[in-house]
Amino acid sequence: MRRCCAIVTSTRVRGGGVTLSGGEPTFQQPFSLEVLRLCRQAGLHTAIETAAFCRWEELAGLLPWLDLVILDVKLMDDAGHRAATGVSNALILENARRLAASPVTLLVRTPVVPGVNDTPAAITAVAAFIRDFPRLLYYELMPFHRMAEGKYRSLGLDDRACHLQPPTPAGLQSLAQAAREAGVHAVKIG
Repeated sequence: MRRCCAIVTSTRVRGGGVTLSGGEPTFQQPFSLEVLRLCRQAGLHTAIETAAFCRWEELAGLLPWLDLVILDVKLMDDAGHRAATGVSNALILENARRLAASPVTLLVRTPVVPGVNDTPAAITAVAAFIRDFPRLLYYELMPFHRMAEGKYRSLGLDDRACHLQPPTPAGLQSLAQAAREAGVHAVKIG
């Protein structure tokens, strides 16, 4: 069973908009397509958050109705990506290349997780991959946080990340500098 998309409204862009998120919008492609189509017809800014781990056709079908794609790129190293997520990043990176060649604006994010991708080398590799994306709005480093701790506990599930500490502000600034030095000029810390 797949989770439904959450609809999040925002008033920061052109007076309002809709972002499909939570779960994976491409897994709910018919629903996502209809919501995006209706939002666009209503003059709302439209966006999705995606890991891009999907068939290209599912993602491409949404593009005519999107102003922005918020894309997670966690790691460039396939073995590291497999160890951290359980899947290869080959499909994700191919979809990222295709998105970069499309007319949609991209915001690329990396969730910075201690012991997974919190090194200048890991961030530099992602930055080198995205630096020439023609419609890259900016690159965002999102620090790991422990907000899900209570949820795991309430569900009686093992929180395998409970021992991790969020990255320090100085550490995040160092990673942002590494991304800038790799050629991405617009870098934010989320």
